Amino acid sequence: MPLISKGIINILCSAVKNKDKEIFVPVYKKKLGNPLAFKYSMIKSLKKIKGDRGAKKLIRSNKSKVQLVKMKSKSILIDFDQLKDFPSAT
Repeated sequence: MPLISKGIINILCSAVKNKDKEIFVPVYKKKLGNPLAFKYSMIKSLKKIKGDRGAKKLIRSNKSKVQLVKMKSKSILIDFDQLKDFPSAT
């Protein structure tokens, strides 16, 4: 998530503080992005996650706890997980 701005983090933090939900997912044009934000009440579930895709399963199994947070930047959709994801590596 190298392109995430302070503004995006601030929007997510504001949602966590002001909403009754427990899982906060940034969305750009109906596409789910990163980073996710969680209230402390989700800590036990988060500690059980294994691997890079665990949060998606957590979201699917807790739909009633999810708040989608609209973003104006597609940067939430860009993630670098492997060396090949970096522009200079190709």
